[in-house]
Amino acid sequence: MVTKKIRKVSSVTINPFINNRAIVNKENYFCNQNTKLLSKILKLLIIKFRKMEVSIVFISLFIVIFGICYLYFTARHKERLALIEKDKDVSVFYSSKKALSSSSNAWRNVVLSLGLVSIGVGVGILLGSFLNLTVGMSEEVAFPASIFLMAGVGLLTGFFITKKNEKESI
Repeated sequence: MVTKKIRKVSSVTINPFINNRAIVNKENYFCNQNTKLLSKILKLLIIKFRKMEVSIVFISLFIVIFGICYLYFTARHKERLALIEKDKDVSVFYSSKKALSSSSNAWRNVVLSLGLVSIGVGVGILLGSFLNLTVGMSEEVAFPASIFLMAGVGLLTGFFITKKNEKESI
């Protein structure tokens, strides 16, 4: 087997074994030094970019929230001015106690359902652990089955409590 030797002559690389003729390659000599420098620069840029990523995310999140709030308030202001100019009823802007109580009941029902579901998930994890340790049921079956079962029981309980509260309020 013939070993290929590359010799360097006055900052010019000569490779005599490519297609049986000598080829002078000036870029090869500088390529190694340039790639080392480029890799160092890229590493520094990646580190700085990772630090910038976090700030870019927070800045864009702030801009989006500000934009939504700005559009909401300006549109509401324009609507109110248009209604006032046309001498329409402005009592729409002031909510009654009944409307407030219905919206607060809706939130109360959502919070009740979420609380009961999370209690059901917690009890389901305990039940799955109990089934795994005492009955010998495998983890892959015991945990998901008991979690979904108890979360469903929590949702049903929330539904019946909400139904009872609605009957009482009427």
